[in-house]
Amino acid sequence: MPYLLVYDICGTNNALRLNRKLHQCRAEQIQQSVWKLENPEQCRALAELVNSNGGRALVVPLRSDDKPLSFPPKLRSQP
Repeated sequence: MPYLLVYDICGTNNALRLNRKLHQCRAEQIQQSVWKLENPEQCRALAELVNSNGGRALVVPLRSDDKPLSFPPKLRSQP
């Protein structure tokens, strides 16, 4: 199951180090700070690297089906 790593990190040196590690893991860049990884352990380790260097990271599992997510989630109507 693929995972998304979404992060915000301060400092050029920290960003360069993270970028090198993302390329070593063969992650796919979706947007500037959004990367897709297949290995959950690598994704978690990279998130910890971001958090330990003063940034914030979020790991989000992708859905396995092809149905798009609807935002905001539709609430069931109460009769």
